Amino acid sequence: LNEIGVAGVNKNMVQEIIKRFKEVHEPIAEYLYSGIALKLQNLDSKIMNEILVTLAREGIAALPYHDSVRIEEQHEKLLRELMMEVYHKHVGFYPVI
Repeated sequence: LNEIGVAGVNKNMVQEIIKRFKEVHEPIAEYLYSGIALKLQNLDSKIMNEILVTLAREGIAALPYHDSVRIEEQHEKLLRELMMEVYHKHVGFYPVI
């Protein structure tokens, strides 16, 4: 393979891109390639699951997508408060919205 890797990608070029990416994102560089993304995705799913289960227990229909929930407009205030409290419970501080 020499300096050319899979699909003809130059390994030196890829290494330079990764190096530059780490430089630009220096405040979080220690977390890159650390596996933390999987832990954060799992935490996110636990938070969303608790929100949806709570809404279901209240008889409120909810449709999740990405990091959002669609509900009837009349339940917006309850959902916002619930999202803030569940996030705080799992993370230890309130999110900035």
